[in-house]
Amino acid sequence: MRNLVFLAFLALVVFLITGWFMDWYSITGVGAADGKRQYQFEIDTSKIKQDLTKGRDKLNNTMDAVKQDAPTSPRPTAPLHF
Repeated sequence: MRNLVFLAFLALVVFLITGWFMDWYSITGVGAADGKRQYQFEIDTSKIKQDLTKGRDKLNNTMDAVKQDAPTSPRPTAPLHF
């Protein structure tokens, strides 16, 4: 159970760090007249979907290139002599 919680925490940290550098979300703070601060958290879901689609397409293209470069028949190997 502890490992599952750690995995969820790790996924959240990876999302937050990746999202920050990919501009998936923004955090803005505004000061009010009475001295309080208000924070606004905005998530750009269209940018996330666009980036995930680009990543999926790039992964598919890479996988297709690897499949095309792989030999179709196994290479013959020399017999081992002991």
